[in-house]
Amino acid sequence: MARHTTAAAVDLGWADAVELAGRLLRGASLAHLELGDLPAGERATLETTLTYEQQCTRGEARRGEASPADVVVTDRRILVSRPLRGLLSLWHVDLENLQLGVTGQQCHLDLHPVGINPRVRLTGEAAPMVALHVAHAVFPSTWARLSGLLPLLDCAA
Repeated sequence: MARHTTAAAVDLGWADAVELAGRLLRGASLAHLELGDLPAGERATLETTLTYEQQCTRGEARRGEASPADVVVTDRRILVSRPLRGLLSLWHVDLENLQLGVTGQQCHLDLHPVGINPRVRLTGEAAPMVALHVAHAVFPSTWARLSGLLPLLDCAA
């Protein structure tokens, strides 16, 4: 995606996500990026690179192959651009829950959509920041009470 932004550069680690969570808890809003490839009226708030995995559902629950992906969070969806696999839209209206976790030194965000949509895991340093942006967009009035964000919110309080 072509990126044209006037927003200040944002670091994407855990400490930066904790700082942003504190600002959002105090009523601040997310900055908007100007991305040239979005439909009119759709606004992006974050652009980063993570590892993408989709849960396979054949027989036992297991994870599929992980691959690097460029991720854009908008007010309507998460856009995942995967090399050789194309662009995937994870629409916010289909998202039932999210779970932020830390395994060893790695942060991951598990997205739980409703219906037949597969579960998705985004892994990398920017996972906490993506979790905040998604939660703020999907659950605007209740994001600060989501149990899936507790590890981050506890640090921000």
